[in-house]
Amino acid sequence: MERKKVLGLVAVGGALAAIGYLMREQITTATIDIWAGLTGKKGPFAQKYAAAWAQTSKRLPLEMLLPQAALESSWGTSRIATSFNNLHGRKGAGTAGTSAPGSAVELDPNTGKYVTVTGTTWAVYPSWVEAIEDQQAFLLNPKNRYLNPYYNAKKKPPEQAAGLKNVTTVRDAWRSIVAAGYATDNTEKYVRSTASVANGLRLNPDAPLRVA
Repeated sequence: MERKKVLGLVAVGGALAAIGYLMREQITTATIDIWAGLTGKKGPFAQKYAAAWAQTSKRLPLEMLLPQAALESSWGTSRIATSFNNLHGRKGAGTAGTSAPGSAVELDPNTGKYVTVTGTTWAVYPSWVEAIEDQQAFLLNPKNRYLNPYYNAKKKPPEQAAGLKNVTTVRDAWRSIVAAGYATDNTEKYVRSTASVANGLRLNPDAPLRVA
């Protein structure tokens, strides 16, 4: 990799060790070339998120989390991303136990229309690394409904989620968590949108996924 590309990644928040990990295991130079060529906010966001992810436990793959974060934070430009380092729309308290009030736009399952919900409490994080680590812990917590099979009777129509420990690809992981209630969007619409972002970043939406 050219030195200027490595320095560019470090400049947007990644440690040199994290860049080394990405180069060896996850992100090819061709992919980083593509990110560097993206106009506007997409390239810098992908670089910074990847470098931050590489400093976490990496319990869930970059191919799964980065496209989600791109959509959920408007490529890092949403108010909660810029103010609270909240990249995944997480509600409640952050890793330091802090939160902030706000509102959210959600799909009303009864009307099929998006509505603004007030009284939302957003999680606040000290850094992107902590936000990404907490997202992985949240999805893999057996007390939540995403790790194990879950029948979601509130979906219209009801859906059966396979559970992250039973899926084998990133695409099926997205499908499972949304079926379980991770997002208010239609499950297949969410999967298509997230896969489209992954493809645009040259990340494989059918990359293997295995939860220990």
